[in-house]
Amino acid sequence: PARRARRSSASPCARSRMGTDRCGPPSPCRASSVVDLLDVDESGGRNAAGSEVRPVISHLQNNEFPPFFADATGFAPYEWQVEVATRGLDGVLPVPTGLGKTEGVALAWAWRFAALAEEPRHLVYCLPMRTLVRQTFERLQGCFQALKEKRSLDVRVYQLMGGAIDEDWARLPEEPWVLVGTQDQLLSRALNRGYAMRRFDWSVHFGLLNNDCRWVVDETQLMGPGLWTTAQLDWMRRKRFPSLKPCLTTWMSATVGTTFLSTTDRARDGLGEPA
Repeated sequence: PARRARRSSASPCARSRMGTDRCGPPSPCRASSVVDLLDVDESGGRNAAGSEVRPVISHLQNNEFPPFFADATGFAPYEWQVEVATRGLDGVLPVPTGLGKTEGVALAWAWRFAALAEEPRHLVYCLPMRTLVRQTFERLQGCFQALKEKRSLDVRVYQLMGGAIDEDWARLPEEPWVLVGTQDQLLSRALNRGYAMRRFDWSVHFGLLNNDCRWVVDETQLMGPGLWTTAQLDWMRRKRFPSLKPCLTTWMSATVGTTFLSTTDRARDGLGEPA
């Protein structure tokens, strides 16, 4: 009886605390046309796609990124890649096929992080298919190996998919790394229900993937319901359960739309589809 009385007296407080916490495709274009979508003045604002753009950081100069990109890939960057690296990654990035989306966003993140810009420590690259994970993992591994040799920038690349579960990244939260994985493996961990892992480790991966990460969701047209899940997770990190350190999301595709951003929760909190 005494234990029941204590639980009964404590429950209104618990309910009160819970109540106070509750809150309520573009057409194909050339590389230069992508820059038009990113065009915004240095005070920030919104680009032509309606996506919010952060102000330019004064100490990042356009002429500093091309040598960095060339050291990693052996090629000069497109103009849109320089623009993204200098201004920062948008929430929605529409880039046509064949214009280097993978290297463009991954190297922009690495350059900004190395330049001490406000960029999360980890890059999570989410893809819908295993074949895409293999290709992206190999390409980024080559890029960061070249940067390690030429610029002493040590960023490890890991892959996460069925049959290739690499969990070494979870032991290095203080180090920068890139995690390339399929949506089932990554989203289940971000939801604290990780596939192909011990349930005792769920909370570790949950915490790491929802803090200090830049999520890049690529090939969104192939993701199905997982696309709406990424939108809701972004809302939860920003509005419902704010993370200790920023956890940002960039959605990217040659045929990306924005209707998936208009979930009930996002629309209510002003994070819906851009006007």
